[in-house]
Amino acid sequence: MKRFKAIIPALISLGMTAEPIPPAALQQSCSPSDRLVLLNRVQQVEKELDVAIRCDAKISADLTRECQQICQKLSLDDCFVGFETSKNPKITRAVCTGCNISPALITINNKLTTIDSLLTQIEGDLSDISCGSGTCTYIDPDGTVIQEGGTYCLKSSTQDYTTGYIGTVPAVTVDSEDVTLDLNGHTIFAGSSQPGVRVKKGRVTVKNGRIVRTTNDDGHGLQVESDSGTTLSDITISDVILTGNDSSSSYSGLLLKNVNRTVVDEVTADKNGQDGIRVESTNTDAGTGIVIQESRARSNQSAGFYLQCANTESKDGVVIQSCIALTNATGFSIDNSSSTTTQDVLLKSCISLSNSSKGFSATNDDAAIQFINNIARGNGAGTSDNYQNVNSTYTALTALGTAPFWANISL
Repeated sequence: MKRFKAIIPALISLGMTAEPIPPAALQQSCSPSDRLVLLNRVQQVEKELDVAIRCDAKISADLTRECQQICQKLSLDDCFVGFETSKNPKITRAVCTGCNISPALITINNKLTTIDSLLTQIEGDLSDISCGSGTCTYIDPDGTVIQEGGTYCLKSSTQDYTTGYIGTVPAVTVDSEDVTLDLNGHTIFAGSSQPGVRVKKGRVTVKNGRIVRTTNDDGHGLQVESDSGTTLSDITISDVILTGNDSSSSYSGLLLKNVNRTVVDEVTADKNGQDGIRVESTNTDAGTGIVIQESRARSNQSAGFYLQCANTESKDGVVIQSCIALTNATGFSIDNSSSTTTQDVLLKSCISLSNSSKGFSATNDDAAIQFINNIARGNGAGTSDNYQNVNSTYTALTALGTAPFWANISL
């Protein structure tokens, strides 16, 4: 902002300068675009005048009129045509005087140079304007590794659907805490066997873009996992689309491995080889305080939403709410085989439709896993596949007016 305050007086001075500019037309043309047009006119007229002045011709009415017309093009009141006669031989020639072209040309050139310099400075300031919240550092999706906290914005998408991002590393790797990665509405076309984006540290947000795999290579779209296998905390994934990742049924659109205090919001996962959104908890301190909400999974080869519970030291506390699973193998799969008493998982207000296996499935019918207010229809071979081994109460459509009003519906 300080630089802009310094620029404003300079811009004002361009139009308020006390330096006299002889041609009246120049005084009336204040904008840079007007001056540029006039500059081109002046340069052309100066060439014509130079030819006319050097012309050693007899008196010519046409030449006189031409010289006058050139001056009139610039609206120069003090321009006139004079005549002079050489001594030997006696030949009279027309001379244009009073135009004062060169000083005016120098003045305009100087002002245009000043304006161009100021515009360059303004463009530099604009490139530093905040992106979202805080100052944004722009990065290329070409194997960039982020090793310092801050807000980073993608400059552009990677290549096209045909070529994709070809490399042996992720397009972007986050290897620092306290990072916000804004995909800035762009698309990473993953083409290597690595994930499109890899997050290795906690306190990281990834948002606002697409990760699409366009080749037959394998890899997660977005992978959140530390190199050492330690638990990562305070992860946020929002407004991200993950499509077509993996060809061997071993990789998912979004993989969250050993995380806690994590929010997944407004994520779409379509046509991925394994699960759309997959949460794996192999550490006893992982899987606590996870919220997955307002997200969609469609046509994934395994589950739309997969949650593995492994926390044996304390309650997990996982919520999956307001999500939709459509035409996957299983819509929502809760794997709590490692412990049947400490999960405290709530799955509510979700819809599971036309999945080829199960709509909602759990490995144990456990009171610590609650399915509430969900709808399942057309999953597997019939209504018995809408819910498998889950602790829930089914309410038929004809009984919606009676208790329990919170119950699930199987169609």
